[in-house]
Amino acid sequence: MRIVSTLVVLLFSAIGQAQGPPCPFSGLVKVEYGPGGPPFDYPKFELTLDVNTCELGTKFVPDPNDFIGNYYLTGNFLIYGDFPLTPGLPLDAPFFGFELLVLPLDILGPFAGGSATLPVPPDPLLLGRTFYFQDIGRYLYTLSLPPGIDYILTYGIAATIV
Repeated sequence: MRIVSTLVVLLFSAIGQAQGPPCPFSGLVKVEYGPGGPPFDYPKFELTLDVNTCELGTKFVPDPNDFIGNYYLTGNFLIYGDFPLTPGLPLDAPFFGFELLVLPLDILGPFAGGSATLPVPPDPLLLGRTFYFQDIGRYLYTLSLPPGIDYILTYGIAATIV
């Protein structure tokens, strides 16, 4: 179990990846989870696996129908771990949205613009493994002096590498 966790740390914190063996994965099987159950409203959280480049894509998607003046998405963070938190852990301000739904192995970011791609090592030992993800959007609020920062947590995604 600890060996796989160590692999996951390497998996999601790698800065670059040399040309190596082809990606042995065919995709992700994803299940959204959290209080209220899917389908979830905004903010959305997208998680993809590009099997041609062996890269994990993450994107925080704010509600396109909401206009919130002076409230700007400036980046996001990705939480990942081996286990979900059930029940979730409530967080105080400046955290809003969902509770913390993942027992974190690591929190990566900030990623500018609310999206990122992360290299995944083409290790066949990762096949069939389930990891838990949650995204945090970072917003700048400019109506206060000094301007403030809020963090919006999304629902969780359980993703199995296939």
